[in-house]
Amino acid sequence: MRTRGDAWIEAVDVNPAHKMSLHDAGADRVTIGDWPTFASRAPLDSGGGPAFDLCFANPPFSLVATHLLPMATVAKRAVVLLPLTALEGAERYASAWRHLRLTRLAVLVKRPRFGGKHSPATAYCVAEIERGAQRMTRVEWW
Repeated sequence: MRTRGDAWIEAVDVNPAHKMSLHDAGADRVTIGDWPTFASRAPLDSGGGPAFDLCFANPPFSLVATHLLPMATVAKRAVVLLPLTALEGAERYASAWRHLRLTRLAVLVKRPRFGGKHSPATAYCVAEIERGAQRMTRVEWW
């Protein structure tokens, strides 16, 4: 898309130290903040719908439910990295999943290693959420 000149990339990150690296990676604009705050100020398209076609995200795992709904309001489709435990529980279902349409779920067969306090024992998945989708959830193993 970038080579055709029709892509606009907006990055949202809570860490101000990441601003320059996000610009260097190709972001047209970088907003320092979290998704709920960004989504509350995000523009809508001319028909009043989501302004972004696609959102890629790695939300804070402890705040998954509070980040997924705002992502779904500003983007027609969201692809997020999550621990598998983000799919569990009545509270997460009530606050997020019952309002969203999970169209694709890819379970990561090999557990990725992250720096910091994250354990390689945590199982992860990539979830795709699409506004207005009517199809069944497709489950894959990557």
